[in-house]
Amino acid sequence: MGVLRSGRRLRPETPPSQDKGKDPVEKQQEEEAGSDEEWDLLPVFIAMFEDGTFYKHWALYVEREKPYQDNSFICHIQGSGGHFRYTQSRKYARESRRIHTLYQIGWISEEHTQRFREICGSVPVRNDKGQNWNCQDWVLDAFNMLVDEEIIELVDGVNDRQIIRQMDGIVTA
Repeated sequence: MGVLRSGRRLRPETPPSQDKGKDPVEKQQEEEAGSDEEWDLLPVFIAMFEDGTFYKHWALYVEREKPYQDNSFICHIQGSGGHFRYTQSRKYARESRRIHTLYQIGWISEEHTQRFREICGSVPVRNDKGQNWNCQDWVLDAFNMLVDEEIIELVDGVNDRQIIRQMDGIVTA
């Protein structure tokens, strides 16, 4: 089934067979009225936090708007080279004293948030890589798995190379 994009809401496309015989005014009114099948999209970010070192801590962050911000959540790994562990927590990153940057990568429907968490939880934590692998690598691995599973709707132009350039502050011509 196709999906129509309308602002920050998605609506399943009307199957062509149900569209026959309707006059254009009736079709327009139905489109403007929406349907019970609509849902809000939640923004998905890569959150960068200050951690007292040269490097920033990266996490995936799904944000809910006020007054539901307490149900926002972060998926990430914590620890240090060779000793990372996956964790999820409810957190409204905008109120964190350590937040450095929120970089929006896409949108997710409310109905896919549980699958988002499951996918993040299944991303391999590569402690076998020692100091050569960290939270930034994990975020990129998780991003690619979420894209492969079609769980998030990407912001135009976002891909893993573009994320690396943006997050590292590299400007290319």
